[in-house]
Amino acid sequence: MLQWSRIKDDLYHGIVLLRKGALTAAVYSSQEADRLKFQRRLQAAHRHLASAYRALGKYGLMKLQSGHPDFMKDKEGSHLVREIDVKRAELEKQMAERDDFDREEEQDGK
Repeated sequence: MLQWSRIKDDLYHGIVLLRKGALTAAVYSSQEADRLKFQRRLQAAHRHLASAYRALGKYGLMKLQSGHPDFMKDKEGSHLVREIDVKRAELEKQMAERDDFDREEEQDGK
C-alpha cells in the first residue's frame, strides 16, 4: 500500500510541474507575441515618418528649383510639416507604450 501512495504522490507532483511549465511557456509566448506586435508598430511608425520627411524634402527641392524659397509658408508645405508632427507624436506614443510594457514585464519578473 505504501508503494501505491508514493506512486500517486509522485504522479500528482509530476502533473503539477507539467501544468506550471505549460503555464509559464504560455505566458512567455504571449509576452513575446506582444513584444513583436510593438516592434512591428514601431517599425511602421518609423517608415511613415521617413516617408513624410521624404515627401517634404521632395516638395522643398521642387519649390527651391522653381525659385520659391519660402515653401514652408505654402499651404502644401505647412500641411507636410503638420503631417510630420503627427507622425512624430505617433512614434513617441508607440515608444512610450513599448517602454511601459517593458517596465511592467521587468516588475512582473522580479
